[in-house]
Amino acid sequence: MKITFKRALAAVTTSSWAPIFASLVAGYFAGLASAVFFTKVVFDAGLATLVGSALGAGITVAGSLWIARYQLAARERSFGRFTADAAAAIRDEAYILVVLLELDDWGDNKVYAEKIKRQVQFLNEATTLFERNSPFSDIGDYEVRLWITRLEEQILNGQRVLDKELKWLDHPTDAVLNNSRADLTQAAQSIFEACVAVNRELKHKRELPDEAELERRLALLEN
Repeated sequence: MKITFKRALAAVTTSSWAPIFASLVAGYFAGLASAVFFTKVVFDAGLATLVGSALGAGITVAGSLWIARYQLAARERSFGRFTADAAAAIRDEAYILVVLLELDDWGDNKVYAEKIKRQVQFLNEATTLFERNSPFSDIGDYEVRLWITRLEEQILNGQRVLDKELKWLDHPTDAVLNNSRADLTQAAQSIFEACVAVNRELKHKRELPDEAELERRLALLEN
């Protein structure tokens, strides 16, 4: 494939190297302009070139540092959004599980136990996605990292309880359901509260599922 100047320029300007490339170009032309200026002022081409080169290098370094800082801040914002969205998704799944567990009239024990298992699976899928893509090392804010750590701990502790109770739900007697509901509710509630705290710290606002969404999600558990 023939690579034209226009295509090459487009590749450079749209890549992650574009800001650094721009900084180098700016530094080069700044140095060149400085060399020309000082040649006219001091009438010494060697000294003018030296001063111009130093100024150009300084501008290049300063620009590169600024760009690096900007890119780091942009990456932190991106990872912050991911964390907020993931925490909100986990929160919603935990909330739906709590609503399901607090039903007074659940009907057939076996059917109800299967619904609980399915919703726990949805919650586990959300937490797994967060754990596998957690941007912890790319978050520089101490408070945010602290809240993410607490969230991860609550998820880990909650999942231990969820896994244990799921085994009991294979034999859903009235006694088993009553005990499991209490333990599962506590685990789901702790995960929910940890997610709320993280989003509060990240100043991320997303409403909980409304009544219509709750009905839709609970209906999905029927299938």
